[in-house]
Amino acid sequence: MATVTDPDGRDTRFAGSIKLVGRDSENEGRSPVYLAADPQTIDMNDAQLALNMTDGATNQIRSNILYVDPNSSGGTEDLLLPPEADCKGLELHIVNTAGGAEDIVVKEDGDSTNIMTLNQNEQGVCVCDGTTWRGATLSSTSEQAFLSGVTAGTVTASKAAVVDSNKDIGDFRNLDVTNLDAGLSGTAGSVDVFPSTASKGKLTLVAADSSGDTQTKITNASQASARTYTVPDAGADANFAMSEGAQTLNGVKTFGSIPVIAGVEYQMAMSGAKIGATSGWAVKGAADLYEATLPQSQSNSTLIIPVGGLMIGSTITAFKIAAQIESAGGTVTIDADLRKQTVAAGDPTDASVGTITQVSVTADAAVAAAKTGLSEVVAADEWLYILIKATTAGTTDIRFLGCTVTVTEG
Repeated sequence: MATVTDPDGRDTRFAGSIKLVGRDSENEGRSPVYLAADPQTIDMNDAQLALNMTDGATNQIRSNILYVDPNSSGGTEDLLLPPEADCKGLELHIVNTAGGAEDIVVKEDGDSTNIMTLNQNEQGVCVCDGTTWRGATLSSTSEQAFLSGVTAGTVTASKAAVVDSNKDIGDFRNLDVTNLDAGLSGTAGSVDVFPSTASKGKLTLVAADSSGDTQTKITNASQASARTYTVPDAGADANFAMSEGAQTLNGVKTFGSIPVIAGVEYQMAMSGAKIGATSGWAVKGAADLYEATLPQSQSNSTLIIPVGGLMIGSTITAFKIAAQIESAGGTVTIDADLRKQTVAAGDPTDASVGTITQVSVTADAAVAAAKTGLSEVVAADEWLYILIKATTAGTTDIRFLGCTVTVTEG
């Protein structure tokens, strides 16, 4: 059974500072709010408890200050306030004095409306206007400790953080946030990162004005493990080179390895070209021009063009030939084969790397045929060349201008 103890341990209905809140002729309309000056102790004894204002009744309220212990095995007990009509002008100060993690749910007398919930050591105030109970939870002793000794603008260990009059505060040790905005629109902001041990220097991230209302993001690609990216000392102000858009890099740059550059196309000089096993071609035959020519009525005439000037370790991805065919209705064919010779203890080996689909025309044509999709890595013990075979009908000829090789370097 729940027990209610009088503040003075005796019948105090008309003694000391007690004033009853009821409907007698003396109090009607005045609604006195002060009861006993000393706190009243209430043991809910692990059950719902209904308070009342009835003189001499069980669980009668005899003080404005109630020390309530739920003594709950389930963790929460309901405390029902007296009927509103009996409590006009009454103010109650309720303190949860539980010895453990036990809560008190303060409700109006009909057990349907929650006024407030008091956790262990929390306290609250309830006020009645004769028709409605209203309540508010006050700060607990532990919460008050968070505010005690706080200096606005300074972070203090185990205390609340309160900004100063300029909305400034410092210094947090570790701060974990989901999104961080530095500055406001029209107000410059920056993020300063200090070193862990050195006493000087810091890294500052600052946003510059943009012509549009745009956003610049720094995002890492997916990584298999932790990475460290170091910004070297450039010796003076410098810019980062990004992978998109035009960039200007000034000064001497030292690379620990060869940068990977894809799609580099090299022209092969015709100065080293020579006639192969089947004659017919004339190298540098035209006046003031550096080209190879093949006259009419030739069959499988061969032309050898060396491939030089490529970086060891580069990957050949394509090659292309350039020529002009004078057909006059006759058939002209051109075959091109990129080949390599490899040093061996016996004779050097000779193998094809890739061939261009045969060019076959019966009308005048500008030829720019290519072979793509190659993946030949240039090795130190290999030498490459392009073998050209061509056939011309009567009244036809070929002017061969040259060829190119496309590589990925690095």
